[in-house]
Amino acid sequence: MISRLKVWPLTHVRRWASSANSFNLDFGDHDLQYYSVQTTEGEAISALIAGYIDIIVRQVCISHVAGLYLLCDRSVCIDGLFSML
Repeated sequence: MISRLKVWPLTHVRRWASSANSFNLDFGDHDLQYYSVQTTEGEAISALIAGYIDIIVRQVCISHVAGLYLLCDRSVCIDGLFSML
């Protein structure tokens, strides 16, 4: 069983980096330390996070273009985003 030590929203990710045997996260002002894990899946994790960040950025851009700034459940926004693309 996997236990969660700490949870952050994706919008708190400031930057991330991967190498052949590690993955690193920086949460900027939302946390005082960097997080690093030893893994051979760093590139895959980095690509997954980049995809989710792209969705968030598109969501903000589409909302801005439409002149709307909506606060809603993330899953509803993402479903709505895909139907708009």
